[in-house]
Amino acid sequence: MAQPKTDQGLIKSVQKSLQMLKYIINSPEEVGITELEREFGYNSSTIHHLVKTMMVEGFLSQNSRTKRYHVGPELLNTWLQYNHLEKYFQRAMPILEEVVAATEETTSLFIRRDREAVCVLGKESPRTLRAFLVEGRRIPLHCTATGKAFLAYLPEEKVRQLAVHGLERYMDNTITEVEALLSDLAMVRERGYAVELEEYEETINAVGVPIFIGVHGEPKAVLAMIGPSTRLTNERIREVAPYLAKRAGEVAQRLWEVVY
Repeated sequence: MAQPKTDQGLIKSVQKSLQMLKYIINSPEEVGITELEREFGYNSSTIHHLVKTMMVEGFLSQNSRTKRYHVGPELLNTWLQYNHLEKYFQRAMPILEEVVAATEETTSLFIRRDREAVCVLGKESPRTLRAFLVEGRRIPLHCTATGKAFLAYLPEEKVRQLAVHGLERYMDNTITEVEALLSDLAMVRERGYAVELEEYEETINAVGVPIFIGVHGEPKAVLAMIGPSTRLTNERIREVAPYLAKRAGEVAQRLWEVVY
């Protein structure tokens, strides 16, 4: 029987891959092989080969614990700009909960959007005196630990470009000169984390650790701890920074690990 005209020129394996990819993107949870078999009616061997191909190309990732699938790093810079940020990053919530349980300070994940950082996920401190969490909140880059953790790994010319209209002063401690900011960013790269000491908000300090995916380049996200300046002192930041860096590495593995 002749194929309908609408099917002429179609590559069936590509069509099947794209159908499964769209299904996984729009699924509220990670997706397993059995669910894909039930949804599309393809045999198990076909699904395994298509899924493996998409994993090798980076369009899918597999949770090493559950063996279920979600979007991969190749979609990070496109899909994440428009859809379901909280769903994608939800994998990291158990780690954030453990960090808060261990430190009793508010801990969040941020991504960068041009000249701002955006909170996509977090867990508040259980203490009465705490930094409050607002998912979706946007903060400036030059005067926050989160922002400086992003800026530190950009080319110098890019940092200068972002600062071309000036660095707004929020507090007495806010850095407003580009050369001073570049010096601070060099320290971030040297020690591996960024510090904020009442630079953006009164009585609030923070530490931010960059999250790298694969080959080091620009961070894809930042793990930030925010707290009252009376408790999250510079000394306390130095104490918790190695622990936070270790957990940031675990977040990277949890979010983007590809198992072949």
